[in-house]
Amino acid sequence: LFLYVTHSHTPDASHRLGLASRSAQPLVRLLLESGRVDDAQVATAWAHAIVGMLNMAVLWSAESDMPSDALIAALIDLAENGVGT
Repeated sequence: LFLYVTHSHTPDASHRLGLASRSAQPLVRLLLESGRVDDAQVATAWAHAIVGMLNMAVLWSAESDMPSDALIAALIDLAENGVGT
């Protein structure tokens, strides 16, 4: 999905995926160390989802009239409370 959304046919697609993976690694460690997740594969999936969510939110916010503090609050609520709660 990340490659599709970021135009995987462009020459820098693998660079973007590498950047996303490098960005996710600190989140993987944080999720595991915090005890929120005890499975490294799950932590990795969650970390990549967070990076993707933030990337898409930043792109979307450029065209939105939603105030940045409201967007930040909404993303924090999603991260803390989850989609399925």
